[in-house]
Amino acid sequence: YDYTTAHVDKANVASYDYSAVLYLNSKGHSFEGGDFAFVDHPTDQVLEPRQGRCVMFTSGIEHLHHARHVTNGNRFVLAAWFTLSKSNSCQSSAPVGDVRRTVASGGGEDEGAEGNMSMQEVQQMLDSKLAAMQESLGLSPQQLETLMGQLSKLNGGG
Repeated sequence: YDYTTAHVDKANVASYDYSAVLYLNSKGHSFEGGDFAFVDHPTDQVLEPRQGRCVMFTSGIEHLHHARHVTNGNRFVLAAWFTLSKSNSCQSSAPVGDVRRTVASGGGEDEGAEGNMSMQEVQQMLDSKLAAMQESLGLSPQQLETLMGQLSKLNGGG
């Protein structure tokens, strides 16, 4: 999956009703490029990634979008999708520490693990991504744990 190709989230998963992208670092500090763009006529509506900026939108055809190529560094985002369908919703009471042990199938090349990975491979991949994010953002382990806790609260995790 190439996040730089214009797409509609609902076309990927029919139960997606709302989409959100939370930027964990800023363009110009940690990376170059990587702007978020809604495809619009006659020109795209472009949003520059800034740490703490959350872009939320309905997931249908009305929001055809893509991310532009990152030309230098690492862009870190937390992507989330929400449904209004009771039959497709789930409740999770997993504490933050268990997030690294949770496997969700699907997602983009940087957004999750494929369903056919072993749990050990998923753990190694997530640990590596967390370490890269920690280094790129210049966070101590305690600061990273605090950030992960805040993100969990934003997602309804307590």
